[in-house]
Amino acid sequence: MMADLLALKAFDVLNSTVTLWVFKRSTRAGKIVYTGRWVETSELLDAKIKENVNAAIQSVEEIREYSLLAENNETSVLSIPADETHAGQLIQECVARDEKKVKKLKDIQNAHFYAVRLTLDDQNSLYAVKSTDDSWKLKKLAGAYRAVFKDNALDIDDTPTFNISKSIDFFIFDGDVIAKQKNKTESILSYKEAHKEDFGLLKLEPKFSSLFSSMDEIDAYVGNNKIQLRRASAIKQKAHYNNDVYIQNIRNNAVEMQLLIDFDLNGKIVPSAESCKYIFLALLNHRLFSRFSGEYYDVQNIENI
Repeated sequence: MMADLLALKAFDVLNSTVTLWVFKRSTRAGKIVYTGRWVETSELLDAKIKENVNAAIQSVEEIREYSLLAENNETSVLSIPADETHAGQLIQECVARDEKKVKKLKDIQNAHFYAVRLTLDDQNSLYAVKSTDDSWKLKKLAGAYRAVFKDNALDIDDTPTFNISKSIDFFIFDGDVIAKQKNKTESILSYKEAHKEDFGLLKLEPKFSSLFSSMDEIDAYVGNNKIQLRRASAIKQKAHYNNDVYIQNIRNNAVEMQLLIDFDLNGKIVPSAESCKYIFLALLNHRLFSRFSGEYYDVQNIENI
């Protein structure tokens, strides 16, 4: 079940209470760990943040179901249940205890992302999450001084500054992650690591590995590429390789469907640097035929009717 657009838009952002959390991300024992700290903000900044968050919400016209290969546009978002992500860890961190308050500069420098918690009546909360830019990184100006114009003159200003973006990468609301920027959302929630794990598990599945004469070219094709890792995860999710009829249909129709896939005498797929693209298209069911034009098309995602 997808997120409720009407409920999201009905959230009274402008009358909510703002808490700004900055997050750093690390890995312990192979697990992703998020460490959050809250920082005091001025009323003027709070008002600006709420204005930007409200504008981001009101610009949404459509919520689509998230899938590994789904895409959205400027006015649509992708929805996935929060319990299928690491979003719960972020929410658990956002408890404003005194020991979690930012008290020195290093607490905030080099943050990976920040989350604005908007609360109504101390119960209903909406989170707006955004990745940080270079202004949050610990750095010194090389070969220059920072100067500001005030009182009709330039003056030295060494005050640390941090950019708060007008855009939002994703929301967490009512049990759902609602992504405006899919790539940034996946990066913050460490989807690439999950995709790597999926690919490792996929290679261990006998029904998958037995399709090929060798896995070497498949390994090289996927590598550390986030797009191919995402596609490999989608192949695992769709699991067409478990369907013997589906695989036989690939063998029978590869030439007609202009898929440059070679098979050995035992019917195994022989991967090559050139053919891996077509192997993935076939296993994803992304080479489609149009009865209207009589032509074949490659698609990024499909929706069953």
